[in-house]
Amino acid sequence: GIRLRFGGDFSFCASRYDLDDLAEARRRKDLVPLDGMQLMIDYRMSGVGSASCKGQQPLRECRINPGERVDFVLEIRPE
Repeated sequence: GIRLRFGGDFSFCASRYDLDDLAEARRRKDLVPLDGMQLMIDYRMSGVGSASCKGQQPLRECRINPGERVDFVLEIRPE
């Protein structure tokens, strides 16, 4: 096993399945678990209805702005 330690504001997803396989699978039984695990880390995400579909931009304080410093800590250790 592994131990994860996080510090700061961000979100993550750990999955035993490849993201492309998840997007293409029609049924759960179509999925084949990976030998390992994928860890995806996001600092910020835009919600549905943002400029990704020609909607309004998120408020400035809700965006990652040019020159903005992003700090977080991720430590991965074997158990």
